[in-house]
Amino acid sequence: MKNIYLYFVICCGTVYSSFAQTGTIQGKVTDNGGNPIEFANIVVEGTTLGATSGTDGSYQVVNVPVGPVDLVVSSVQYETMTRKVRVSAGQTLNQDFTMTLRLTELGSVTVSGST
Repeated sequence: MKNIYLYFVICCGTVYSSFAQTGTIQGKVTDNGGNPIEFANIVVEGTTLGATSGTDGSYQVVNVPVGPVDLVVSSVQYETMTRKVRVSAGQTLNQDFTMTLRLTELGSVTVSGST
C-alpha cells in the first residue's frame, strides 16, 4: 500500500511541475504623456511568443519559459525597446513600458518645373 501511495505522490508532483514551467507577462504600453499605445508589438526574443497591445495599451503574453527573457517592444513612430525580465513558474509578471517618440528627419525636397 505504501508503494501505491508513493507512486501516486510522485506522479502528481511530476504532473504539477510540468504545468508550472511557464509564466505570464502582462502590462501596459504608453507614451511619455501616459497615453496608451495601440497595436504595439511585444515579443519574447528568440521565441514565437508575443502579443499586440489593445486600445487601452494593455497586453498579455502567456506560456513564457521560466527564467530570464528579453522582451522587445516596438511600434510605428516609437523607439524600439528591449528589457530583460525574469519569469517565475506559475506567476504573472507585471511589466509596463513607456515608449519615446522616434524623431525622423526627412531629406530636402526639390521641386522644379517649366512653363
